Amino acid sequence: MNRKAFLQQSSLAVAAVAGLPRAIRGTQQNYPHIYQSTLIDQKKGSLQYILTVYHSSIQLPSYASEEEKAIYLKIKYYEGDMNTPEREAELKYIMTGAKQTDAGTDTWTVTARFDSKVSGDYQPPKSFFKSLTLRIRLLNSADIMASKKKSLVTLPYYSVYTPSSGSGGCFLTTACVEHRLLPDDCEELTTLRNLRDQYMLQSAEGQDLVRQYYQGGPAIVAAINSCDNRNEIYDYMHREMILPSVQLVKEGKLEEAAQHYSVFVTALQQQYCQ
Repeated sequence: MNRKAFLQQSSLAVAAVAGLPRAIRGTQQNYPHIYQSTLIDQKKGSLQYILTVYHSSIQLPSYASEEEKAIYLKIKYYEGDMNTPEREAELKYIMTGAKQTDAGTDTWTVTARFDSKVSGDYQPPKSFFKSLTLRIRLLNSADIMASKKKSLVTLPYYSVYTPSSGSGGCFLTTACVEHRLLPDDCEELTTLRNLRDQYMLQSAEGQDLVRQYYQGGPAIVAAINSCDNRNEIYDYMHREMILPSVQLVKEGKLEEAAQHYSVFVTALQQQYCQ
């Protein structure tokens, strides 16, 4: 590796992130938030959980509407093809209580009663058809509790649902190219997916970075989507983050590309998620 060129490229990334637009936020319409477990370690018989809940109903339950008290839990079962669930089901619950675990924290214990099975052919355990207890750290993670002290599964924060965000958001590169109305097989996405699969996932350090992207990326997208000037932010990201990373890959500078992208991810978290 050309150490001098690598350090120069890193410094260029640091200079680029210094120009990230300041977040401008106005009064946002109230939308539910999504917590979703990942399938990083893909195995047969894997379950994925997607939880949709209004934060407003947790923080101000007395003022929550009936719609805002609804909690939806989607369960997807993967057997062979890890890209397509074999079976799935969506369950609806009604929130019955919310209590902060400690005063002044953003961690809440939420209880909900089962209301109905909305759709799907997957049959969850009978306990899911009675009630649901959640431990939610707002904008961080949600635990589906098996008992008062034991978590069944942890769901990292995924995004805020808005009508324009489809299934609830996407990762950074996808968010940028979708903002520009580019297709799923565009050069940017194809190139950076190859960087992930053929370079980053081949080392333990790279795997850790990818895992951090999976866990943190959706929250960054959610934070950007909450900004009134999100178009300006995505345009800047595409120009200064995505395109330079793609160019470095095309030049065979894979480590420099991964470093450039990584510097931006850290800066985006600090700029928009604090």
